[in-house]
Amino acid sequence: MQHSERGKSVKQVIKRDGPVWLLYLALILLVTAPLLAHFVNSHSVATYERNTDTLVKLWDRWFIAQSLAAGQLYPQQADMLFAPDGANLAAHNLNIAQILPHVFLTPLLGTAGAFNVTVVMILFLNMICAYLLIDYVFGDQRVAIFGGVVFGLNQWTLFKVIQPEMMSLFTIPLVILLVIRMLREDEIRSAVLAGLLVGLSAYITLYVVVMLFVILAILVPALLLEEKRWRSARAWLSTTLFAALAGVAVSSRVLPMISIGITGDVLAKSVRPGSSQVDMLGIVWPFLSFFWRPLVTDSFVGFHYMGLVVVSLFVFGVISQRKQWLVTVMAALSIVFLAISFGSSVSLGGQSVPLPSAFSLSQTLVPFIFGALVRPWDAFIGLLLPMTLVASAGLVALVDKAEPRISGTLVVALCIGFYLVDTWMGPMPMWHVEQPAYIAVLNEAEPGAVIDLPMGRPPSKIYMYYQTRHERPIVEGIVAREVPELYAYIRGNPLLRTWRQGNPIDCEALSPEVFEQLQDDNFTWIVVHYDLIPDGMVPLVESYFATSTPYYADDQVSIYRLSDYDPCGYNAAER
Repeated sequence: MQHSERGKSVKQVIKRDGPVWLLYLALILLVTAPLLAHFVNSHSVATYERNTDTLVKLWDRWFIAQSLAAGQLYPQQADMLFAPDGANLAAHNLNIAQILPHVFLTPLLGTAGAFNVTVVMILFLNMICAYLLIDYVFGDQRVAIFGGVVFGLNQWTLFKVIQPEMMSLFTIPLVILLVIRMLREDEIRSAVLAGLLVGLSAYITLYVVVMLFVILAILVPALLLEEKRWRSARAWLSTTLFAALAGVAVSSRVLPMISIGITGDVLAKSVRPGSSQVDMLGIVWPFLSFFWRPLVTDSFVGFHYMGLVVVSLFVFGVISQRKQWLVTVMAALSIVFLAISFGSSVSLGGQSVPLPSAFSLSQTLVPFIFGALVRPWDAFIGLLLPMTLVASAGLVALVDKAEPRISGTLVVALCIGFYLVDTWMGPMPMWHVEQPAYIAVLNEAEPGAVIDLPMGRPPSKIYMYYQTRHERPIVEGIVAREVPELYAYIRGNPLLRTWRQGNPIDCEALSPEVFEQLQDDNFTWIVVHYDLIPDGMVPLVESYFATSTPYYADDQVSIYRLSDYDPCGYNAAER
């Protein structure tokens, strides 16, 4: 393997790589069409399913914008959630790689338009960083272009526009590139940059840090063994400097989490080993592919399809480049991450297979690392780069065999074209995010915090988005990793506890002081979202307000003033 030349001027880089950047941008806009039409003055965001996680990301942007206006760059406390106590956000994913551009673009493009532009920015960064790594490793720009397309425009990454932190993977190839340069070329500067980028990854999502840790735990020793670099004091200096900087940078993100009680036990409780796992056919089963969809009936958790080209080149790369240690290492990592994604119960074509669970084993042996993976399929974050590298190695071998009889450029172009057609999921679905009519009513009403019903984690994601419109404190909310203390106020108030547990009103357990306490804590409004109540719960919720007259009502919500809410007749008794 070889790497591209160093010391190029900016002009040379633009001349050589500028057309690649334009090609990538054109491919992104083509694959994500009609996203371009929703960059300006749009109320629709890109999403392959109407997942309310997207609404939380819009809240994140609003919250950071509010914090920046108050002089805080990375706030740890959100007083507007879980009122009146507030919520510590040390364990919440505030993806600064997406949020900060979103914040600055919003005044120009609007909230939805800025969100859509940042999706394109992240895809572009993913492709460019993978391109730089593969160009350096293989010294073939054509193959590097292919690798950037695979790493940036795969079904996992595109599907995860609903969770931008899960698609913001550009630091993975960039850190790997810098670590290889650090040891192969004795670059102290690369060690510093790599360490800082690992720290940046922690402020995007800790999932990326976990994947980098696993990859580097194997890659760095292999690089030290290569050409006996372990004998070089400078190699050890670079490695130590990189590890120290990365450790300090990641600690600045992790230590605040530990301080609020996010421990291994808390992480273990959030793990869902039996859900969101990948069937062994998932990687070759094109359920979501636009052109294959009419022919494929079973999903097998479908957005993990890597494409016939990538899988074929991966196998060819393993066979033809088996003497190259980097290909061997990356192939082994691919298998490890893929095995973890199979979850706690390995299945093939929907049928259980009696194989040991790599996911369960990783949770048992290295809980402080893999405990961060909530769902088995999150291991795909680690799989994408190793698999792309091995497939690129396979393409290098294929081009070598094809030339000079067939143009290598034509071979690469055909592979890219077939890959894009094979994996394309169709036009990018757009979700028109509406503002309910009641928001305007609240904005004209007297100040005060809001109690939204029904309570619970799923509807709270929607309430957080509504909060960006009415800008009032709310009694609930969500953070990525919850600690029991978040719900202390709700558990301590008999009325809120009744509502959250979905129990009938028990006037013997209530007293006038319960309602007075809520009003003293600035709660003024109760908003009942009938469109979010499960059908079987509607009669119960209606019974809560059987004797109350709404301040406002439409076919979706009813608003009640807390001071007028008297389910037990205490106000009447006083009169």
